[in-house]
Amino acid sequence: MSKPEYREDFNQLIERYLEGKASETEKKFVEKYYQSFEKRTGIYNQLSDAEKEAAGRNLKAKIDASIDGNSNKKVFFLKSTLFFAVSAAASIIFILAGGYYIFNSKFSAKVIPVQLTAKHVNKEDILPGVKKATLTLDGGENIVLDSAQNGILARQGNTAITNINGALSYTGKNDGPVRYNTLTTQKGQQYPLTLSDGTEIFLDASTSIRFPVAFSGNDREVTINGRAYFHVAENKAMPFYVIKGDRKVRVYGTQFNVSAYDNEKDIKVTLVQGSVQVSNGKKATMITPGQQAVLSIGNEDIKVIEHADVEQAIAWKNGIISMHHADMSDILKEIERWYDVEVVVNGALPHKDFYFSVSRNVNLTDLLRIFEIYHIKYKIDAQNRKLTVNP
Repeated sequence: MSKPEYREDFNQLIERYLEGKASETEKKFVEKYYQSFEKRTGIYNQLSDAEKEAAGRNLKAKIDASIDGNSNKKVFFLKSTLFFAVSAAASIIFILAGGYYIFNSKFSAKVIPVQLTAKHVNKEDILPGVKKATLTLDGGENIVLDSAQNGILARQGNTAITNINGALSYTGKNDGPVRYNTLTTQKGQQYPLTLSDGTEIFLDASTSIRFPVAFSGNDREVTINGRAYFHVAENKAMPFYVIKGDRKVRVYGTQFNVSAYDNEKDIKVTLVQGSVQVSNGKKATMITPGQQAVLSIGNEDIKVIEHADVEQAIAWKNGIISMHHADMSDILKEIERWYDVEVVVNGALPHKDFYFSVSRNVNLTDLLRIFEIYHIKYKIDAQNRKLTVNP
């Protein structure tokens, strides 16, 4: 659905509210929106003179068409304020109980930061993910990691493996045969890692990374499946490679995000700082900060998005579930990974574009309030960790 249609949906919602036909959920949404917009008049100041003038014309036309002489001042101000927010600023769309869901079209690069926190937890609720992972040592031994562990976990050759306050790190140099470790997060888990060269990696849910405990030779190579944020330590004499199948990212000291899940058709590399070379075994291309390289399975070409939505790509690292121009299947994949649930869909998913940002610390029921606005029914089976969606 296009953004103008979103706007029309919102206007229809306000009509239902004023006519007393809105559901309880819709009433709460409208009232929360109105209360918050009173505190957000700064949006108006971000508009150009032409936009302000157009907003005034739209507002007058709407008032003339739908407000009669018997309307009281409260209803008049409510409707005019809400309509102005949608027609002129075209930014905030969802504000719900427990916090705020923010849409942002005109100012999509600067999603308004509003905290959404869980109000309660009940037996039919599911908590968000935690800092946890499993480390597999060279030789096959598995060590479960969490925030409670502190100290040296193991030694492999001259390399010490340490876990302190929920962060895994390697210290030491290679002293012989290369030993490899693998760090794995399951659904509902994430974990930070510092390699022996000082490279910092943050793993998202359902991710695994294989790496040498200490680097040697001319290259530094790690292999990944899933999503991770890299801050690579600079070493011009020893380039850093992130490998996924025949896809390879060559790094010289930079920050970037890699999304390379097996159940997604595209591998996406979003560059924050520095420069990287992306290759698929047949072609290679360089990208610069603010660009995103997309490598599609079965496609020899490498697509480069010049002005990528970097904030959205790395939002997960900053503790936010952020969806810009996303469809329902994107949202359900994110929910499945972060809340460790099985998602079952009964029927066809709606063809809508969703724009929202929400804290990754909220419980599942708080996140799913976005579905209620679109009249999408769902059921949470907390005992079996299942979410059933009925579009």
